[in-house]
Amino acid sequence: MIVVTTSRRPTRLMRTFCNDLARCLPGAIRINRGKLSRDGVAEKAVELKADRVIIIDRWKGGPGKVEFFFVKGGLVKAGLLLYVRGIKLQREFVEVKPKPARSLAVSTISTDDDVKGLSESLAEFLRTQLMSTDEAITKGVQTLAYISKDALGCVQLTFVTLPDRKEVGPRMTMSHVVWRLDG
Repeated sequence: MIVVTTSRRPTRLMRTFCNDLARCLPGAIRINRGKLSRDGVAEKAVELKADRVIIIDRWKGGPGKVEFFFVKGGLVKAGLLLYVRGIKLQREFVEVKPKPARSLAVSTISTDDDVKGLSESLAEFLRTQLMSTDEAITKGVQTLAYISKDALGCVQLTFVTLPDRKEVGPRMTMSHVVWRLDG
């Protein structure tokens, strides 16, 4: 199970983004952080029987950094770090919120090192498979985390429903990606 939370003083945009992200990850629970320290977040994760935590940090009033942690007596950095340049929320894609994801796969067609490295590390952290879109449809996967590069050369992560291949978001555009998992 994964706990998704924000930094201590989230904006409305960050809370919505956190909710959208939790909805796209199977078995994810969003918690309000409030005044919890990182140790408090780890204790809450243990209480909820979660073994992984995603924290969305604030930068200039919006999501600026997405950090990934393992819960091992505290929060241990997973070596996966996303510096967010921009986001597009689910409400900007569809009129009706998509249902929470029951199954997820990670996919990319890019040969870029950052995209491939992020794809492999994200699949490992989320404990899911890295596969093509067609393979995911064949295996009955409901949601696809698709990683690519945009026209400006920035790495993008978006969520797509299958089999209709409809982008439902949220979409993150990253300015910088650290993808080496320490585990």
